[in-house]
Amino acid sequence: MKVFHYGRTLLLTAALISPLSATADDRERRSKSFDVCVDPTVNFRLDDADDSGDLSAGDGINAVGIIVPGGTIPAGGVASCDSIASKRIGTFFASGRVVLGLPAAAPDDLAYVDWQFRIDGKGAIDTTGPVKTVAEYPQTITGSTGGVGPSKGQALTKVLNADGFQIRLIVSNSGQGD
Repeated sequence: MKVFHYGRTLLLTAALISPLSATADDRERRSKSFDVCVDPTVNFRLDDADDSGDLSAGDGINAVGIIVPGGTIPAGGVASCDSIASKRIGTFFASGRVVLGLPAAAPDDLAYVDWQFRIDGKGAIDTTGPVKTVAEYPQTITGSTGGVGPSKGQALTKVLNADGFQIRLIVSNSGQGD
């Protein structure tokens, strides 16, 4: 009888785990990603609020970069945005303020930004939120057009290189916030 009970428990456990695995696989299939490359020598501006020459709380930041299909930029980044420019599918815009060092900011908060991922001829995804000093962090999707991403929800940001000027944005492919 004990063998039957253990067997039934294993079957029940397997049945409960299977839907969770399918859900994770399903979410992976329902996502899409965009890689961004910003050349900081020509497409990044710092409004140095305290004239220190260093990134500090209150400094304004603006950047423009190229968007390429997700997976184009490998972990560790590319040596130059020019090396992937032929795969460009859109333009990335960023504007924000540095919050690093402000007393109420979390220790891993770097800046608060608004981003736009404009996919040429298709639409755009807008996000807002803190840029973190960690390898992965969420951004809140504030809207999208043209069906290129969900109109609300969260996107996952993955930093692809050491200086943070190459990132991957991963969004739901379902058209709805997940």
